[in-house]
Amino acid sequence: MIEKILLNNALNEWPDSNSISKLVGLNNGEGGNITPGNILSNQQIAKDSFLVGDGGMSYAAIKSLGRKGGDGEKSVLLVSRYNSNQRNDFCGMLGRMFALRGHAAAGLAVYMCDVVCVTAYNAFKFSHSDTNLKCGKCTYNGENYIAIQLGYSAYTDIFFTGFYSGNCVFLNVLESEITWIG
Repeated sequence: MIEKILLNNALNEWPDSNSISKLVGLNNGEGGNITPGNILSNQQIAKDSFLVGDGGMSYAAIKSLGRKGGDGEKSVLLVSRYNSNQRNDFCGMLGRMFALRGHAAAGLAVYMCDVVCVTAYNAFKFSHSDTNLKCGKCTYNGENYIAIQLGYSAYTDIFFTGFYSGNCVFLNVLESEITWIG
């Protein structure tokens, strides 16, 4: 029989109760326990699990990517730098993004999309479930980045769940400050 545990109750009772020990986390595939300190944080994946370069690979149950700026202006999430005209170690993200806002004075804004924004070797892979928005290569302050367009939406808090490389920068900028390549 599977016992149901309310996450909020388990966290409030920890460490005085064994209910938190019933929640199992990734812990590099070892099946270690999740604690209140890491329940929503990044889980590093052992380097031998993936062929990735510097920074390794992580999985985030929920990762805050900050706040989208520019109310009514297009913005872009710079995911990771890449080297032009040479081979790259794996860098980028693969997962689901969420944008949330709700306030009596500001109105409701809620978005969800699946994204693939990665590069490795000399190849790039981009996909965005919202066909009105794009992922791709761009330049910002003279450097090359892979990026995800966030659109015109209002100020929102951006969250992510999925896989990402340790060399991601996750920098939110106005689209007017970048130049798309290709």
